[in-house]
Amino acid sequence: MQIEDKNKIMLNWLSTYKNILEACRVNYMPPATEQEINDLEAYLQVPLPPSFKEFLRISNGIKEYHIYGTIFSIEQIKKSVKKWSFSPWTGQLEAVDPNNELGHFYSYRPKHFLLFSSFYPGGDGYCMNTNPEGGEEYKIYHYDIEFVEVDQLEEFIKQVKFVSFEEMLSQPLLEIYSYAVQRGEIKADRQIRKAFEKISGQKIDAPITKFLSKNPSDYKHSLWLGKYYFGIEEYELARNCFQYALDAKPDYEEAKIHLEDTLSKLL
Repeated sequence: MQIEDKNKIMLNWLSTYKNILEACRVNYMPPATEQEINDLEAYLQVPLPPSFKEFLRISNGIKEYHIYGTIFSIEQIKKSVKKWSFSPWTGQLEAVDPNNELGHFYSYRPKHFLLFSSFYPGGDGYCMNTNPEGGEEYKIYHYDIEFVEVDQLEEFIKQVKFVSFEEMLSQPLLEIYSYAVQRGEIKADRQIRKAFEKISGQKIDAPITKFLSKNPSDYKHSLWLGKYYFGIEEYELARNCFQYALDAKPDYEEAKIHLEDTLSKLL
């Protein structure tokens, strides 16, 4: 009981901001029942991580969630197991199909890695490492056959993408929200933005910081970033981007126009 109570608090942001996330094109599904969740655990013969169970109680899967594609419903998880196999941890690291006799995309996946998300059937996917030694919150891995060799599974299992399902789910919140504002689908709200910053562990200025460190002379992308920040009413950051574009290309008329518009907002 204590674990369940803890996770109702852990994922309360998902239900708290449900209407906002739906406005951001996050396609919630009807919740799963306790019986359906219990049946899935019995089918898999492994316990589901608490954060994933709490997610299913709110939405039984999500269609097209940011870069993760579809987060599977209970029925889709069962279908993926039938098609691409899964078995509980046996104490030995083994691939699903080491000789690729089945010829499918997920052959070299460790047997105990549960596929629960993919962009399209047979494409890149995300898996849970159901080895119970890792704790009740399973680590999440990105599986891409181009970068996984059957004789390198020991190395692959070191490449943890997220420490929990909740971390995976919360990571893109700020970006999902920001682009919805930029597209004009929802109105900018600083309180919501700050809440998503806190949940995702990211800051609104993260894209420009990352961009400037990698693209010191790319004035076109600096202009694009400026438009992005202008759209979510971050005018100081927008001004910095437009000024950066002009510093790199002094005759850049479009940057001049956007800079003037931004400065008028800062008056």
